[in-house]
Amino acid sequence: TTGVKVSPSKPISHSWTPTNYHRSKSKFPVTFYSQKEIARVAEKNSTRLTPAQLIYAGKPRDPKYLLRTAAYLHKELPIRIAKMVRRFQKLPHIVGLNPHIHSVHELYVNSFHHLTDFKKVDTVEEEMAYSHLLRGLLDEHQDTVTKLAHGFRECRLLVDMDDISDFLDSLQTSRLAIRLLAEHHLALHQVVPGYIGIVRTKLSPKEIIEECASFAAQQCELKYGRSPRVDIDGQTSVEFAYIAVPLMYILEEVVKNAMRATTEAHRHSMHLPPVKVTIVSNTTDFTIRISDVGGGMPADEVPRAWQYMYSTADDKSELTGERTGLGMGGDDGVDRLTACLSRPAAGPMAGFGFGLPTSRAFARYLGGSLDMHSMFGHGTDIFLHLKHFDGPGHTFYI
Repeated sequence: TTGVKVSPSKPISHSWTPTNYHRSKSKFPVTFYSQKEIARVAEKNSTRLTPAQLIYAGKPRDPKYLLRTAAYLHKELPIRIAKMVRRFQKLPHIVGLNPHIHSVHELYVNSFHHLTDFKKVDTVEEEMAYSHLLRGLLDEHQDTVTKLAHGFRECRLLVDMDDISDFLDSLQTSRLAIRLLAEHHLALHQVVPGYIGIVRTKLSPKEIIEECASFAAQQCELKYGRSPRVDIDGQTSVEFAYIAVPLMYILEEVVKNAMRATTEAHRHSMHLPPVKVTIVSNTTDFTIRISDVGGGMPADEVPRAWQYMYSTADDKSELTGERTGLGMGGDDGVDRLTACLSRPAAGPMAGFGFGLPTSRAFARYLGGSLDMHSMFGHGTDIFLHLKHFDGPGHTFYI
């Protein structure tokens, strides 16, 4: 990056705006292994919150609550980013020096210094300035996953990708958590009916599935000229509080795969069988099953489907496409998080090999699971199982 060099000991101006953030980005020199301050901060313990704490701890546009959440992020985000940088440092040296991967590493180092340069958040004015900084950093990281996908694809012949899976799972879920926390704070600056920050208070799984199916159908029709319909059954009227973004990521990836498999398996047929989605919810958890008759997968191929960089797609030219938002409905500003996630899985029908393993990592992070049952010669069932925020028993921590 280029710009004005800011000494790490000098506080960032509290008059920053998203515009002059991008004009004033610091250029911090990076040495891959010698980052003493980051190593020191990475040793600190992280403080994780439950979704219930996000919902019930305060209310939107409450200055006192905004100051509390900003103070929490001011302390917490440098710790989490420092731990992410340390993970980069533990990569095989030849992988860490890949230009795409190294650029992401540098990006996190720069973000760490920007956040630690902001010395305090004690007043409303400082909170606003800190929020502007967060927005600038979130925008700066918008293409992170795309860069990582390109980098690891270039390194796939140099290392065993099984050895990299733990790194990618950890990085993807840590990145998701940081963005959820930051976007939740930013969303609390406005009152949006049906939301508390990024939490949708009455989320309808049926509506989420319909949104994901609509986008996946557009992609399918763009590639194949047609798409199967999606039939939704089960408890279609159920509603509950949940964070829509990771749920939409997972469902869109799975529905997209089901549509692609169905269309390719029945390419010579006049009619495409539907993709069927079933919703079941109780007081503790909920399950969504996505079923297709797309031919299924051989038994020995199923475990490989969960590996990063694995893809059944024939057309690797699709690698350049991606989607930047999922449209959570309305001009509410909450859907900006999906634009920031900017993941390769969302756009093309297939190609990067990040979508399914990332979806499983997200499901596990959310305290649930994502499982596949495939009958070769017939089709595949995917089961997404997640826990409710306010149900009995353990949920998950962000």
